[in-house]
Amino acid sequence: MKDRSNNWNSERGVSVIEMLVVVVIIGVVAALAIMRMDGANPKFKRQNVARELKVAFERARFDSVKRHAEGAGPATVIVDVDSYTLKTDLNQNGTFETAESVVTNFAAQNITIAGPGNLVIDFPVTVTFDKRGESAAVDSEGSPVDPQFNVCNGA
Repeated sequence: MKDRSNNWNSERGVSVIEMLVVVVIIGVVAALAIMRMDGANPKFKRQNVARELKVAFERARFDSVKRHAEGAGPATVIVDVDSYTLKTDLNQNGTFETAESVVTNFAAQNITIAGPGNLVIDFPVTVTFDKRGESAAVDSEGSPVDPQFNVCNGA
C-alpha cells in the first residue's frame, strides 16, 4: 500500500492566486513610492536654494570680517525674487571685480524668494556685512529692511 501523504508534500510551486496577490502588493508599493518621490522633488529643490543662499550670506560675512571691511568695502549679497548675487573678494586682492560676482538664478526651478509672513519687500534687497559681521539690509528704494526671507514654490 502506498503512503499518500508523501504525494501531497512532494508537490511544490505557487498557485495563480498566490502569484496575483504578490504582483498586486508589489504594484501598490511601487505606486506609493512613485507618488512620494513626486512630492519630495520640489521640496528638495527649495531646500537646496535656501541652503545655497545661507552659504552666500555666510561667505559674505566671513569675507567682510576677514578683511575688516576696509578698502574695497563690505561684501554684499543682492537678493532678488528669482536670483541672488554674491559680491565678494574671491581672489583676495583687495578689490571687488565684476568677474568675482557669483550670480545664482533659480527661476527655471519655479522657486521664488519672498519676505517673511505677509511682509511685502521691494526687491532687490542688498545685504551687507560690516567688519564685525553684523548685517544691514536695504531694499530697492534704500529703505532698511529686516534681512529675513522665505524660499517658496512658485510665485
